[in-house]
Amino acid sequence: MAPTARPHIGYLSTLCLLLASADVASPFRPPAAVTPVRRVWRRPTTLSSEPASSAPLAPWYADPELCRDRSAATEALGWLRKSEDDSGLPWIVDDELADGRFLLSVEGRGTFAMDEEGDGAVAPLYLSYGELIKALGHAAVKGLLLDASAGSLLLWVGKSGGLDYWAVHVPDDAPAKEGDGKEGDNTWMASAGQSGGELRTVEERVRRLRLRTDADARFDDIQTLTLRPLREFGDALSSAVDAAVCAAANGLVEFHRAHRFCGTCGAPTAVARAGGARSCPS
Repeated sequence: MAPTARPHIGYLSTLCLLLASADVASPFRPPAAVTPVRRVWRRPTTLSSEPASSAPLAPWYADPELCRDRSAATEALGWLRKSEDDSGLPWIVDDELADGRFLLSVEGRGTFAMDEEGDGAVAPLYLSYGELIKALGHAAVKGLLLDASAGSLLLWVGKSGGLDYWAVHVPDDAPAKEGDGKEGDNTWMASAGQSGGELRTVEERVRRLRLRTDADARFDDIQTLTLRPLREFGDALSSAVDAAVCAAANGLVEFHRAHRFCGTCGAPTAVARAGGARSCPS
């Protein structure tokens, strides 16, 4: 009888040694434990050569140097509106008004600004207190001070560089007649070639200021006076103070236009805190 074939013992031993040493799955040993991967988050690098700042970037229309403390302006308007004698208005006022700068806007038209020809720069037109009286007339400014002019607003915006900035919002048909106020108040009309009567629009009256005999450097041949909404020239303002004043003034005007009546009782509201709020009389 022929002997049964058997595998060689040396061959089986060699195969077991190879499987034990190889880094492969084998039925002769358990699989190796899987080591978890540790992921480390790293801050992305910046392309700028300047060191990164932790302070948030301020928007173009914000100026941290613009003072918003309206206590002095509130007091200046408060005593005017509480006084029983208004015969001295609009001439006898506090320094916050007498030395202030006034940004004039017209209902449905926009804000007065000056365009520099050639470089595209834009600057808002600030009127002095005297120019405001000449542009709007004695009676109109008195109504602003007393909050007695329908559709007109006098709002304190802020203070920067020692100057108080105000927003003045008027309808397009605000009255201003020659001879209104004290004698000599409207001599600028004579230099503008006006023989008398009423100038039709606020824009026309402001443009007449360019023809005054004492015209200053703001009104020269390379500047064009425009009247348009802030959204059309806001991003072209080169001064941070101008941008902040214009943006704050525009926001205040829109707030007062949209909240003329109390949301609870429906009564007409009044300007309070020099334009910082509105109050209900009831």
